[in-house]
Amino acid sequence: MKCKKQLLVIFFAYFLVVNESEAIFGSLFSLGSKLLPTVFKLFSRKKQRALMKRDLEDIMDP
Repeated sequence: MKCKKQLLVIFFAYFLVVNESEAIFGSLFSLGSKLLPTVFKLFSRKKQRALMKRDLEDIMDP
């Protein structure tokens, strides 16, 4: 009987830990999925600005 109670306690503890970790990783994933596209857009804009700057320099060269 004591062994069954211990197994039940271990099962519930494991269940709680798994649910908490799933919630934490789920929130981190959703946050990351929102931030990554923003970061990629920032880098692509910098590249576009650099290309436009080079085009202007080429036009202005005598």
